[in-house]
Amino acid sequence: RKGISYADLYLGRKIGIWRTQERLQPWTELLLTLCLSLRFGFQKQKELLEGLQEIIRRRSVPLETLLRKTGIFDLLRRENLTPQQKGEAWRRSLRAERFPALTATERAFSEQVKGLGLDDRTRIKPPPFFEGGRYELAVQFTGRTDLEASLKRVQKALEEGKLDDLP
Repeated sequence: RKGISYADLYLGRKIGIWRTQERLQPWTELLLTLCLSLRFGFQKQKELLEGLQEIIRRRSVPLETLLRKTGIFDLLRRENLTPQQKGEAWRRSLRAERFPALTATERAFSEQVKGLGLDDRTRIKPPPFFEGGRYELAVQFTGRTDLEASLKRVQKALEEGKLDDLP
């Protein structure tokens, strides 16, 4: 790769701040290597490093403990995943550490929607951050028959009270 990108400069600056603390040097080298090997672009690097900093600050947990807890070492050993898949899995794990209540609510919502018996053409979208209580229902259809079938499934879920307790 030719030249230095803005993402490389950002990563270097952020990691450089942590490098000044001698006990963190091996871990910052690992972070640098991870961001490069998992092919994180600028936005993903920024998200990752800011997330790590926030969790460390909020929970007073050492960087090495957080890295172990998020499962990065187990992910790196999985040969059946591409670098991108490993990176995405690690981002999800870190996000769950950073926003535990939100990710738990997202999982509960996803499981509840799966249990509604809707078809693949019908989607229910939660409000942003599950605040405000306004859900969105979307139905894709090619004709009257598709639409009627999808709406019957929605109606059945309503009648059975399955939509009453959405998170």
